[in-house]
Amino acid sequence: QAIPYVINRNDASDQYGNAERNATERRVFAVGRYDVKAWGGSGVTETLTPTAPRSESRAMTIGQRTDRATNKAWLGQLSHHAAGWDYIAGEWEFSSAEVTMMLVSAYLIKVSTIANVAMPIAEFGGAVASSGSLTVDETLPETPVSLVSETGYVNFSAPDLRVIWYPWSGTENKTMDGLVSASYTRSTYSASASSTEIQAGVTLDYVMSNQKLFDARSEYLSVKAQTIQLASHSSTYNRVYLNADATTLIWGVDVEPTRGRTTYVTVGGSIPGGGPAARNHEIQTLSGSVALGDIVIVEIIASRAKSSGEKVTVVPNTSFFESYLADPDGHIGSTYGMGSSSKLTLDYYYSGSGIVPIHDYYKQNPSPPPQQTPEVLAEIAAAYDAEAELFVGQKLYDNENSDGYESRLLGYYYGSVESDITLDTSSMSWSSKDFILYDDTNGVYISIEGEFVGVDTSATLTVILKVQTRHHTTTKTLGEYNYTYSQLVQEREIGSSGKYAMPSPQIRAIFAPLYQEQGSFKGAHYVTEEEENNGASPAHLFNFVLHLEPYSSIGTINDDNAMNATVHFVPCNLLEMLYAFVFSQEYGVAEDGQRYPVTFTTRYNDMMSTLFTNAVRVSVRDGVQGNWSDSLGSDFAAISTVSLHRT
Repeated sequence: QAIPYVINRNDASDQYGNAERNATERRVFAVGRYDVKAWGGSGVTETLTPTAPRSESRAMTIGQRTDRATNKAWLGQLSHHAAGWDYIAGEWEFSSAEVTMMLVSAYLIKVSTIANVAMPIAEFGGAVASSGSLTVDETLPETPVSLVSETGYVNFSAPDLRVIWYPWSGTENKTMDGLVSASYTRSTYSASASSTEIQAGVTLDYVMSNQKLFDARSEYLSVKAQTIQLASHSSTYNRVYLNADATTLIWGVDVEPTRGRTTYVTVGGSIPGGGPAARNHEIQTLSGSVALGDIVIVEIIASRAKSSGEKVTVVPNTSFFESYLADPDGHIGSTYGMGSSSKLTLDYYYSGSGIVPIHDYYKQNPSPPPQQTPEVLAEIAAAYDAEAELFVGQKLYDNENSDGYESRLLGYYYGSVESDITLDTSSMSWSSKDFILYDDTNGVYISIEGEFVGVDTSATLTVILKVQTRHHTTTKTLGEYNYTYSQLVQEREIGSSGKYAMPSPQIRAIFAPLYQEQGSFKGAHYVTEEEENNGASPAHLFNFVLHLEPYSSIGTINDDNAMNATVHFVPCNLLEMLYAFVFSQEYGVAEDGQRYPVTFTTRYNDMMSTLFTNAVRVSVRDGVQGNWSDSLGSDFAAISTVSLHRT
């Protein structure tokens, strides 16, 4: 599986040397997964060390990578303890070799490094005491904020006149923005950690932060100043005129679905009985990530908010509009304030010169009298009726804002302090990315990506395969799973404090792409970016069968890929997430120190018998999924593992 590497000269006229120089300058090197060979001098080979993990079948090599700007190659391997991959006292090790290739002695120079895989756990320090005041937004239940008339009716009808009334028929109820104002005494526990590791020449940055607040608060609840949207009409008409020319009756207005107030505005205010309430709060936030540049390969975000003790509860004040509803027509016709939008008159246009266009212009009788025929007068009456029917369908909104008021004497709610209310909400998301192919030079990537999202007691897990090139991104769902928990995020005691919190998880930073170029990848064939820049047409062809493997396959994965056509791949970062929150809730390491515990055996067995058993064909051509290689002939169509190679 070695790939050839050629050092050429910058002089295009003598790019690959000449017979004289080539007798001593061996320009071709072989870059394998665990060694680099040079033919300069009597021949030199540099090997990735340590070699014992490979000979003892407890290591997995990653795809080799070369850099033409520096004539360097990078090799790497992930290995586990001799006692087993999940040995309680063991841990993963990432070994790298940076090999510089030269045309002169010593031809190869190797620099070996060891990188950490297990990132430092962010441990809580001691409690920090503080006090102060704060405000927290709270959504209040629906309460009446406006009168409505669901529909109008024609109260009076006469030739060239219709009068429509909109009697109040009910209320529009909306939630309101509330504000909890509190003084508090607080204990804060904080934890943070960070690390930078270099694995096979790639820099991985890890950060983790974790904070838990314990508050004792005295709380008051009030209504915030706010504007509540009711409708979106642009105009409310109280009188509309029918105009005309010789052939057309013209109303000249658009009839919108609603009328009256479009908003309800309040300056807010206190709530009778809205406090004080003595309440305890526990609030925790946790976030962490591992990234190479702007590519995040591991990310976890979690939170939990618990509160207990006294709490202000409210019920809506429904009495404010009762007197209005008791007399639905009482304010109709008001020239100002509430009721001023409850009446609409359909009239005729009258010009200053005494002309009434609907009668003096529209469809005049060529042989008067009469000036207009009965049929034309019927058309005019029908126009009034049709327009009235449209306006009758409008919904009216009206409230005390029409009278210039933006507050209520008795408020919007009645409050009371309940003695014992417990609330508990939690959420967690954990995403992972593992590269089958990571060709950063050409912007071509194939990855396995996991997304775990949970709220309170339920969670979903989605695993996809993503093929990304400079021109297209294609995804294929490999598995979708739903899980139920008694409590999504479990807590452990903070030292011996008697306080409990989500522990910081054990994050492992693993960059282990199976391939980093297309030459040794049995499933990829594409035009490089350099070739495109020189005029070649873009083409990105992928065709292979994928088999995901668990950690127990680390020692055999190299041979599996070397000896058969299927691509075998261990998605390390996905497995880390699965063991931490799907197969268990142990945050990556149990309290007794056990690595990779399994407490949900049914989930584990289900995952191993589906996602890590079923082979998947990956066939993508220029961003389009489909078995495109079948068209190349019966051999390709009959055997899904037939693949293309480009060196």
